[in-house]
Amino acid sequence: MVEHAFADFAHDLSYKGAFELPVSWQRELASVAAALEEADQAFSRIEERL
Repeated sequence: MVEHAFADFAHDLSYKGAFELPVSWQRELASVAAALEEADQAFSRIEERL
């Protein structure tokens, strides 16, 4: 759920923003997205065990 919300935010910022994002910002967004993906997968594994 959080991953999806972040993806929407990042997409809007990257593709609908008023300016082009610097590469360093794009990398940071990708890093956050990867961390959220890991967290989402961990939550799914925990949920499966309940």
